[in-house]
Amino acid sequence: LEPTQGPAVPAVPGERIKAEGRITTRTDDSFVRLQYRNGTRLELIGKTAVALGNTGRRVELFEGSLRADVRASTVVATPHAQFKVQETRF
Repeated sequence: LEPTQGPAVPAVPGERIKAEGRITTRTDDSFVRLQYRNGTRLELIGKTAVALGNTGRRVELFEGSLRADVRASTVVATPHAQFKVQETRF
């Protein structure tokens, strides 16, 4: 986890994190599941880097693979596109 301020720290299973900062997985067999209070789930698969907006309503995918089950209006951005999704899976 790379908070918006301070050094990067390793994630701990079950740990609550703020919906801001950058999350990077470094190996091909990495897997991280994030669950928001509104029921939205994000799964980072393999070598992946994302930044989370401070409201939990924006995800920027810089590299890698992301699987999502979105329950509330969320903006997803990549280096090539940006789109808004609501109540969908991808």
